[in-house]
Amino acid sequence: MTVRDYGRWRDHRGLARALRDEWTPGPGQPKITEILDTELGLFLLESVAPAEAPGAVWTLLGGYPVAAAAGAAVGSREQQIITVARLLLPRYRSPRDWERLIAAYTLAPEQVCGYLIAGDGSGFARREPRVAPHRFEVYQDALAEIPAYRKAGLRVAGPGDYLVRSSAGIQTGVRIPAWLPAVPTAAGHDLDQGPSRSPFTVTWDQLRDTAEWADDTERRLGMPESRWAGRLKNITLAVPGPDGELRQSGELAVDGMFHLLGMVGSGKSTLMDLLCMHAGRHHCKVTLVVGDVVTLLRKVDYFTRLGLAAAPLVGQSNRARHVERLHRLADGDDTRLTQLMSPLLDWVSTACPLDGLRDHSPRPWDVRRAPCNGLLPAGEEEPPPHTCPVWGACERHAPARALAGADIWVATVPSLLYSQVPAQMNTERVRYLEVAWRRSDLILVDEADQAQAQADTIFSPGQTLRGDNSEAWLDEIVEHTNAALRRQGWAPTSNPMVRVWTSAANNTKTAVDLMYLLLQIDRARKPQALLGWIDEDYFTDWTLSQQLAQSWAGFGGGKGRKPRPGWEQDELYRRLRSAFDAFIDDPFGAQGDEIAVSLARLTTDVLREEDETRRLALVKDWLADLSGKDLAAGRGITAGDLDREAPRLEFTLAVAAVSDQLQVLLSTWRSVEDVIGLESANPLVFHRPPRDLLPLIPDAPMGHVLGFQYKRDEDGDDRALMARVSEFLGAGWCA
Repeated sequence: MTVRDYGRWRDHRGLARALRDEWTPGPGQPKITEILDTELGLFLLESVAPAEAPGAVWTLLGGYPVAAAAGAAVGSREQQIITVARLLLPRYRSPRDWERLIAAYTLAPEQVCGYLIAGDGSGFARREPRVAPHRFEVYQDALAEIPAYRKAGLRVAGPGDYLVRSSAGIQTGVRIPAWLPAVPTAAGHDLDQGPSRSPFTVTWDQLRDTAEWADDTERRLGMPESRWAGRLKNITLAVPGPDGELRQSGELAVDGMFHLLGMVGSGKSTLMDLLCMHAGRHHCKVTLVVGDVVTLLRKVDYFTRLGLAAAPLVGQSNRARHVERLHRLADGDDTRLTQLMSPLLDWVSTACPLDGLRDHSPRPWDVRRAPCNGLLPAGEEEPPPHTCPVWGACERHAPARALAGADIWVATVPSLLYSQVPAQMNTERVRYLEVAWRRSDLILVDEADQAQAQADTIFSPGQTLRGDNSEAWLDEIVEHTNAALRRQGWAPTSNPMVRVWTSAANNTKTAVDLMYLLLQIDRARKPQALLGWIDEDYFTDWTLSQQLAQSWAGFGGGKGRKPRPGWEQDELYRRLRSAFDAFIDDPFGAQGDEIAVSLARLTTDVLREEDETRRLALVKDWLADLSGKDLAAGRGITAGDLDREAPRLEFTLAVAAVSDQLQVLLSTWRSVEDVIGLESANPLVFHRPPRDLLPLIPDAPMGHVLGFQYKRDEDGDDRALMARVSEFLGAGWCA
């Protein structure tokens, strides 16, 4: 769920209700929300570039300075409304999605429309609608400021009987007694105060003083010596002068973005640790971002032992994995209980104070399903979840409570991006990234290249679909799903989302099997039709169909070769491109375009046919039939060698089917994760970055697509061909 309320603007001053009272959409007509989204986009265009055609709205939503490049005057006001519009209209950032919305808008009756769009799409004009004439004021207010936070309703469990459901659907009873001591409310974060940062300046003498203080404190407490003062002596700071030349300096001033460069072992991490300690000693707020959770916990442990107010930002969803990682780092030959006394384990505790109050059970709570926010009053049909009454004293949530008063936060990139402030501390739904931005006088990122790589992984995740190693998760997902359904007597299939998930998972496996099979067959084919044709770095259903369309229109092309000039405006190419686009949108049910409909039918037949010879014959027959048709001004396709083109088309159909069904899996993953216990599968490509953050970075130039890759293993073994899938969600370092 998003942390801000991106849809409430539609109900402001009764706007959506006024349109619903006036008109009910029929089949094929736009929904009321779609009418309002269209008009908000047109209001944006009217405010920024009123001379542009209505189809240009999507260009303002992608995160690039398109309006300024086109000559529009984009000041602070215009930039603000573009930023807010990107948050409110995230579904329409591609030309195809926006064009569909515009086309649907023209089907609505005039009395509910605030704009008139020219029949040829060349322009638009505001009109005075009879219904809700105040709508333009609503649009102006909606784009004036970022939407408010959503607020979480908090129901604290009182004395009584409650149920807690596990991921497998098993219920455990808990009785909260009346004698349970009251626990103080946890302190929250100040979200009203915006950042008012001034340059962070520190002299070398101040850092030397902090280094000597840390050395003295270590000796006094009997801690291992870190030799901070000696290490600082070995560091030389040089900053650019007015002429750009580096000159030795005794003062470090951070004002805005600041890059600290140095060779390996030059003392960059030492300097950052000293900056944290200096800030903590003077009660400045600093956030340190490190590469992994173990490093995070070790730094927090060290800072707190020195007496500094430090706290770790660690999420709850991977708590069990963090504990396992700490145990693996312990001495495997030491079996004493003292191994469990590491202070690092205190920060990732899985203890639950309600454990002693539940019914007898042979198993502990599921780590991800502890009753922190999931206590269901017993005896009610659809009881609302309640929160634990002792959350404010629970050891598991001590890190979250400590963050409220800490001067030093130590975090990782994932914990900043994904973790939210608990509702027990702030009723507003807010991510820690925004809290860190509001509170911090200084944010330090250690090993910035590693942090960038982690962000790239989050915004462009990839997984191996098929290979001969344990990383190939598709088979695991299908097997896990079917095993979970059998174990529960197929009861979860009463949930329609589980049925959708199961069907899509099996369809994806069938199509991936065909992709992998066709690559294996091609290894023995002379000449090869696929392995020398598809791009080993990256390919999609669109890029493959693009090569086919260019080739069939007579312009050549293919891997490593540019098509002959003139293909963009060629009528036959455009006809084929249009058909492929309609097919890719719905590979199993394309409608309208005759070629697209026949491609969808062929895809179904190909995936259903088990015999390789008959399957290839189906594709050849389709190509032969298309070759005899007049598609554009007396021209038909130039298919050439069917023994080469048929495997290519067959492979393209399989890739389109995989892309389509993977999108279904991506959209339903969260809905079924707990129902059939998919937490352990944990494929990275399903864990999308929060929607709130996507508008903060420009869209990927190729759009939000699933890209595929095949490669050999490190030994060059042909048997290890792998199909790898990546989802490109934004423009970054590697995306």
